[in-house]
Amino acid sequence: MKKIILAPDSFKGTMSASEVSGILKNIASKHFKNFEIIEMPVADGGEGTVDAFVRILNGEVRTITVSGPLGAPVEAKIGLIGDSAIIELAQASGITLIDKLDPYKASTFGTGEMILFTINQGIKKIYVGLGGSATNDGGTGLLRALGVVFRSSDGRELIATDEILLNLDYIDVSGINPKIREVEIECFCDVDVPLLGEKGATSIFGPQKGVLDKAFFENGLRRFAGLISKQFGIDTKNIYGAGAAGGTTTALCAFLGATSTSGIEKLLDLGAFDTLLEDAYFVVSGEGRLDSQSVRGKVVSGIATRCKAKGIPLLVIAGSLSEDYEVVYEYGVTAVMSCVPSPMSFEDVRAKPAQLLEKAADRAFRLIIFKE
Repeated sequence: MKKIILAPDSFKGTMSASEVSGILKNIASKHFKNFEIIEMPVADGGEGTVDAFVRILNGEVRTITVSGPLGAPVEAKIGLIGDSAIIELAQASGITLIDKLDPYKASTFGTGEMILFTINQGIKKIYVGLGGSATNDGGTGLLRALGVVFRSSDGRELIATDEILLNLDYIDVSGINPKIREVEIECFCDVDVPLLGEKGATSIFGPQKGVLDKAFFENGLRRFAGLISKQFGIDTKNIYGAGAAGGTTTALCAFLGATSTSGIEKLLDLGAFDTLLEDAYFVVSGEGRLDSQSVRGKVVSGIATRCKAKGIPLLVIAGSLSEDYEVVYEYGVTAVMSCVPSPMSFEDVRAKPAQLLEKAADRAFRLIIFKE
């Protein structure tokens, strides 16, 4: 029997990967009655990472209360798999958790609280999904939650993100939680971008987090990187995905000894995706917005690379398309379909995302010509 694989990401702020996959299966079943339809909702380190890993590895979910991006308490899910845990930064420090963006105050402190919770549970290995952040703090908030103190030139402790980026002169690690040294940490990055520069965290992703003064954040993160080099001898340029989640990868790797890798590649390996691809007729993936960044370590790029290697067509259904989305064709995407049939505000899209996806999937599947 021919098979179709459904491997979408979440549509940020509207639908989870599982919800998207379920809708796609429902529509595909109407058009491809003699096909085996396999669902494998995925994530790349951002929103939905905990659910994806727990599903694949048969783990369990624990919900705890931590600080949100702007300090208000939020409920965050942690995946527990034996003596390992999977943490998703978007659960505590995600952009979908706040209504008004404020990168000057937004902090990853809550993500640090999640790490603290897991190490106090005796966890031996922590996977940290990095993506979908509301923050551009270089992971300084996370480090503060674990006992790191950031000081100005006069020795004053700096708390707020903008204070740290503007006045940081010394990083005091003497009070870091000693249990962190007993845990192995692996970062799953949703993008492979450096911390600094024109293709770095602030330049590429700052504007969507509310950054208006790029120079302020770029200079602050450059100061942070300089102190990491001066005090600890670590060059952030050598860290894979150093700019992911507003530079949080940098904090985890430089201070906690973490390693970093592509989130989608790790998940596809754990889910034996290459084996699933054998004899597949075509694959369907998707995400909220398709653009040139989709090929920089996100879900679509990981799936496209593997489909291209095996010569399997890949259809991507996206919430919307940017002006530069065509680059995805070079990486193995066969065809693209947008959910938005006419000009619409995000508020209008958010009011009926399932219906828009259903109609987009129906349009796409009607275009696919196949032989029994």
